[in-house]
Amino acid sequence: MQILALQTLREIAREIKKAVHYTIMADETADVSNKEQVVVCIRWIDEDLVANEQFIGMKYVSGADAESLVYIIKVN
Repeated sequence: MQILALQTLREIAREIKKAVHYTIMADETADVSNKEQVVVCIRWIDEDLVANEQFIGMKYVSGADAESLVYIIKVN
């Protein structure tokens, strides 16, 4: 499963490298057990001017402060 996930991320990265504009979206919420989690998505416009959006991952975090969110985006 991990190999397939990495291959999918590589394909998404190839598409994004062709794009002029892209954005990273991160949204934090607590699950039913009150654990903080962050969902990360990326959105870009392709050469045909079609907006694309992909789910990149979901990670548990120790807090919802800016430092924790930036760490999740940079490292994961």
